[in-house]
Amino acid sequence: MTIFYPDLSHYDLDRGVTVQPGTVAVLAKATHGTLFLDRGYPILQRQAAAVSAVFGGYHWLNHGDGASQAAFCFSHVGRVPVMVDAEDMPNNSGYNGPLTVPDIVDFVSGLRARGGICNLVYLPRWYWSDHMGSPDLTPLARLGLGLVSSNYTTYSDTGPGWTPYGGMAPVVWQYTDAQPYSGSHCDFNAFRGTTEEFRALINGGDMEPADVWNFDGIPAPPGIEPHPDKNPTWTPVSYLRYVLAPLPAKVDALAARLDKIEKSLDGQHPSAPTVDRPTQEQVNAAVLAAMKDPDVQAGIAAAIAAHLKVV
Repeated sequence: MTIFYPDLSHYDLDRGVTVQPGTVAVLAKATHGTLFLDRGYPILQRQAAAVSAVFGGYHWLNHGDGASQAAFCFSHVGRVPVMVDAEDMPNNSGYNGPLTVPDIVDFVSGLRARGGICNLVYLPRWYWSDHMGSPDLTPLARLGLGLVSSNYTTYSDTGPGWTPYGGMAPVVWQYTDAQPYSGSHCDFNAFRGTTEEFRALINGGDMEPADVWNFDGIPAPPGIEPHPDKNPTWTPVSYLRYVLAPLPAKVDALAARLDKIEKSLDGQHPSAPTVDRPTQEQVNAAVLAAMKDPDVQAGIAAAIAAHLKVV
């Protein structure tokens, strides 16, 4: 089965386009760099909800400062799934040079660190080859991102839009920018799967074992701001990411301190009677004591969550 859906922005609304009954999914432009929120985004979100369409936003990415762009995007979309739109060109608002793979990684990592959802990247083959120099895209695959290609031609389930590049095979193909729709025309995309499979894709629902954690119900912890989407409860995964994200850095700092202590001990005269090197049992006891620190416990949970690709 293949489903087809539009991606839209205020430009489409200005031409009189509205989300039509029977539309299975909609992606709407949400934010652009750190410059503006697309004025069509909240309108299209309401229209998609009215026809029970799967909904996501997309962020137009500028080169550089992915963390600030992620913060700006998250402040507007919260937990709505986001696709990165990686095709910035001269004369576009905020253009600061051609995009790079690290630009995409920085934005996605920054958005996820805030509790955001990002599992798609629109990166056309022409942009990848002509403006990025045909880089290896496996860093994006390692992030669990699905590639959205662009090739405007007659659609088929075996057409050129499904051809891999950069070490990734597209999961969505934007096959036209002129699909008749709502009395006008717009971009249209194909996904080889069901509507529910597409919903799972953009929400990260295909990332086991995260599914078993994907429910609301535990209160926001004391002293922590409410969930960014204003939900008074937290998903356990969101809680782990939001609260425990700093822990890997703390563990690294602890390791550096232990290394410094070890080097200091190595500098002592080995026969000095007043200096005792710690035994393995003492080191084990020190580590167990450190494990009682809530920050250390949280860090280990965050590291496990990251290893399992929990989102």
